[in-house]
Amino acid sequence: MTSVLITIITTVLTIIVILLFQSEGSHLFEIEELPTTTLSVIKDFIVPISSSFGGALLGAIGAYKLALRKEHKDTKEDELALLTSTFFVLKSQLNDLVAIKKNIIMPNQTKPTRMIDIPISVSVISIEQRVPEKAFSVLTKYKRPSVAEAIHIAERRYLNQKTIHSKRNDLITSYYEYIEHEGVVIFEKLNLHKSCKIFGINNMCQLYSITESFITFTDDAIHSLLTAMKDLQEAIEIEFSSKYYVKVKFEVPKEHQHYLEPVVSPEIASVEELYTLLSKVGFEEKMYHPTSYKLI
Repeated sequence: MTSVLITIITTVLTIIVILLFQSEGSHLFEIEELPTTTLSVIKDFIVPISSSFGGALLGAIGAYKLALRKEHKDTKEDELALLTSTFFVLKSQLNDLVAIKKNIIMPNQTKPTRMIDIPISVSVISIEQRVPEKAFSVLTKYKRPSVAEAIHIAERRYLNQKTIHSKRNDLITSYYEYIEHEGVVIFEKLNLHKSCKIFGINNMCQLYSITESFITFTDDAIHSLLTAMKDLQEAIEIEFSSKYYVKVKFEVPKEHQHYLEPVVSPEIASVEELYTLLSKVGFEEKMYHPTSYKLI
């Protein structure tokens, strides 16, 4: 835009100089002078008009640049707001999973029969908020495709956890119905062998498998969400480094760190091992000591 302005002003000034030179040159080269009317027109009309035009053009360019600057500032603020919204969506998803892990998984993680000890949960429905689609475009614009990918993976793992959680809820509900049908109170002390006799060995193996998948999916989703949030926070700090912007901060209190650590491995290492145990009569007496632990 500046080059266009210089070109216009230079052209106008060149015309004026040529016309004035013609007036003075007529004496040197004995050329007939320009009529007084022509010079008067140049001085009285062309020069003022050129000056006015140049001033108006400079004003217009200045206003245009200010508008561009404001538009750029507004765009940056909108992009920051979008990424901040994305951050809080990820945080809400993380809090949802941590609450599940804290309340129903961790209290039962060390029990040998955690597949039946982990109770049904009402926290199956995912939170309503989703990562805005535009957030991925903004991150790509700032050449952060890896952050966009981390966020996409984290949200997909969160939704996958909800799917497996729902399926486990259905299966553990079926287990409760089976034992209740046999006249057993749900919270009555019930050993693994008796549970197998009521629910069936295939159903018990399926419950074990889906419970361990539920725990693994929960840990994987929590890890992915944490990674995505840290990557996003770092990208925001770099791309919106000005003190003018208010940026999000995320820190996990020390007393909550253990909720983010992986759940301990199951005492029954695999579904094959479970099947072998359930196929043996009296296996629970060999595995567990009444003085240290009671099967439920």
